[in-house]
Amino acid sequence: MSKLNLNPMADWGYVNNSRFRFLSIRNQGGGVEPVPPDPPVPPTPVVKGWYGVEVDETNSDPAGAVTRIASDMTLHASLPIQSGMRRCVMNASGVNYYLDAADSTLKADGTAAVLDGTDGDVMVEIPEHWVLVTKEDTTLTVKLAMAEGELEGAQRVPLHYISAYQATVDNNLMQSASGIGATGNLNIGQFRLAADSKNPNGARFWSQMTYDYAVDLYWLFLVEYANRNSQAAVNNSLTPEGYRQGGLGMGCTYVDSISNWPAVTNGATNSLGNNSGEISGVTPLSGSGTATVNSYRGIENPFGNLYTFYDGIVNIFGNIYRAADIADYKSFFYEETDDTTMDYAGGEVVVTPDGNDGYLYYLCVAPSTTGDNLSDDTKFEPIDMATLGYTLDAEYVEDVSGCLFTINNGASALGSILAETAGGKSFDMNYCDYSFVYAASLYCVYGGGCARVSADVAPSYGLACVDAHVFGYAHANLGSRLCYTADTK
Repeated sequence: MSKLNLNPMADWGYVNNSRFRFLSIRNQGGGVEPVPPDPPVPPTPVVKGWYGVEVDETNSDPAGAVTRIASDMTLHASLPIQSGMRRCVMNASGVNYYLDAADSTLKADGTAAVLDGTDGDVMVEIPEHWVLVTKEDTTLTVKLAMAEGELEGAQRVPLHYISAYQATVDNNLMQSASGIGATGNLNIGQFRLAADSKNPNGARFWSQMTYDYAVDLYWLFLVEYANRNSQAAVNNSLTPEGYRQGGLGMGCTYVDSISNWPAVTNGATNSLGNNSGEISGVTPLSGSGTATVNSYRGIENPFGNLYTFYDGIVNIFGNIYRAADIADYKSFFYEETDDTTMDYAGGEVVVTPDGNDGYLYYLCVAPSTTGDNLSDDTKFEPIDMATLGYTLDAEYVEDVSGCLFTINNGASALGSILAETAGGKSFDMNYCDYSFVYAASLYCVYGGGCARVSADVAPSYGLACVDAHVFGYAHANLGSRLCYTADTK
């Protein structure tokens, strides 16, 4: 028998922006016997045209206020962007393999998949697309397109991947794996560093969940279901036109009993594959009774179980700043003092009054390796938000008059899911989600909601649920998700 030597892996090219490789086996007789790779999964086809919705924000009916619009109404039945969302397993080289569309325990070729992290992170691929969000008076318009140039002024959303499961952190490394409970009790900076630890040589492809991707995910749901209430009951029947209806159900926002978070183990929706829906009768990690776990296009617990930190957004005294580049993601802290070289514990950026009803921002000269915990002798120097890579997205004033009925679409064409006015624990009835925007301090942002035993609180959660807390805050019910951005062009 000939002795076998292994060649270096040969580049086989790109499929759907993911690199595939094959291994050649050379025997001592000089012949090369290539071992063929699995047939590549065809890339998501690019479809021309646009489709979207108009929302009448004076109408309190979450579904009745939404009207489908499109250049071709059949796009609401085919849903080319949403239909391109699919689970896969990713490793350091890119997509290792795609999973079966109807059963994530199998690979696309029908053989057994390994979802415990050994083969890589279980992710959901979301194809490149464009979003245009506009608002005129009380009408919010959201349009989606797969092809560039279909929507003038639209925001490009690159090919990216969101973890199929809420993130776990082990040895300061973030992962998306089945069969384990998601991690809580870390602050936003610690989660950021755990995701960044996956990036080689200073590259910034891996990150934790970004606010922009959370906004985009809500628009994808809204356009697909034409319903502002993401917690509406699951309805697997299509309308006579072939459109989706209903919602994603309550998911893991309401459980029979819970003594701690997370409420459930990752992987409850593996049997759904890439499909949206819910699995009932799930045994909780703590407490008694059962729980229900839902999935949107392969993204398990899109809300519920644990809150999810959103990176790339900061609420500074009622001004909302967003960063487009994950390399600019930072934590922000403030101290009301005029000392620009002070000793300060607990922050990366210091904000002080500038005497003109505004604030100055101070960037840490030597950032801590923990992201949100600095030593007492850390020094700061002044810098402005534009230099940090952040742009002003919205300005708020305090309003505690009651329920909110509109959202602020923000300065970006991608829009925003934050409430239009700031206020204490307001509940947006039209969007059916809790929205808490602070106008008097400095906070990081998270959303989605967590598992609760209160039937009164759970309905306030969902894809448009947004809350905030001071940087450095950690809690058992507050977690993260893993993201991968395929390119930054």
